[in-house]
Amino acid sequence: MSQAIQAGWSQNTIIISEAENAHYPGCNHLSDSEIRAAKFGWVTDPAPDEWQLISEERPLRATYGNTDRIAVRRCQTCAEY
Repeated sequence: MSQAIQAGWSQNTIIISEAENAHYPGCNHLSDSEIRAAKFGWVTDPAPDEWQLISEERPLRATYGNTDRIAVRRCQTCAEY
């Protein structure tokens, strides 16, 4: 189990990178230790269909951490979860 999930994030939390990619906690593209507010943003309680809607036309803005982060793409590894 990922440290992020153990720290209280649900598996539904969406983490947003500076490259505008959306990830789920435990993604093998991210190290839990690097997920910090200055570099990443996140949404802890997204709507049930939010992940599927992320796109250039419907970006997702972080609500916690670095709230300037937006996601316009979904991590393909995370999409397989």
